[in-house]
Amino acid sequence: MGQTFERFEPVGDKVHVYFTGGLAEVGDVLIGADGLRSKVRSRPWGALKS
Repeated sequence: MGQTFERFEPVGDKVHVYFTGGLAEVGDVLIGADGLRSKVRSRPWGALKS
């Protein structure tokens, strides 16, 4: 909470997620619930066309 998503990268069977300010998290999955102009969704599937 209170962090801005920057990027993610798959590493083996985990996903590493990076936020501005230096915070990083590791998990099994990443669920992108960051709205219509999702930074999470745009990386693997491309930007949503309007």
